Amino acid sequence: ESTHIALFTAATFAALFHMINHSTFKGSLFMVVGILDHELGTRNIKRLGRLATIMPITFTIALIGSFSMAGLPPFNGFLSKELFFEAMLSLKEANLLSMDSLVLLFPIIAWVGSIFTFIYCMIIVFQTFFGKVPAPVPGQRPAHEAAIQMLISPMVLGSLVVLIFIFPNLLGTYILGPAMNAVYPQFEGMPGLVPEIQVWHGGEMPVFMTIGVIIIGIVLYGLLRYWKGIDRLGFLHGTMDILYKDLFQRI
Repeated sequence: ESTHIALFTAATFAALFHMINHSTFKGSLFMVVGILDHELGTRNIKRLGRLATIMPITFTIALIGSFSMAGLPPFNGFLSKELFFEAMLSLKEANLLSMDSLVLLFPIIAWVGSIFTFIYCMIIVFQTFFGKVPAPVPGQRPAHEAAIQMLISPMVLGSLVVLIFIFPNLLGTYILGPAMNAVYPQFEGMPGLVPEIQVWHGGEMPVFMTIGVIIIGIVLYGLLRYWKGIDRLGFLHGTMDILYKDLFQRI
């Protein structure tokens, strides 16, 4: 029973931590999309390209937000993704399900979902800010950097993405700690309820899972033109879309 309690509290802590991290990197990316739409008159990625030097501040914010969402260091999304992988791997240790093979599916699903998250983050960065410049369409304005008033808010969120990575336990102590005590008042003060967030876990499985995500993600992104048409298969597209929205985007 104590093992189950430790697992559930660790999973809750990881979820709360990722929720805060998600709000910072995804919030900055939503604002980047708004900036692109406001300044260029479109947010269609097929109509964007080569914006890195024209909109350097917007590009930097998009880079930080996307790489954090992809789970790369030195950004806060890396930390919560590692905690998430660790929680998935702990399911087998906790023996919550009788079928070991079924338990093994959870970290596999989490890992595969992270690969596809990595791929679409690379699409956001490289096709929007480094891709080919398409022919302009009516209503599309010349590219230029946004006014500072529009950049301040996403700059703050982008800064938090990096600061949380550098000082994660400030967040853990002063925000996540009280939140965990509110969720589990019966366990308040229990050792491990608010674990120390470590930037480096050593050569453990979550790190190797991350390395695999990066390597396979890069390869699949490089081969994107050969397999991206798979979404034209109606049944497969619909099935994967449901799975992705319900499972993978929680990663």
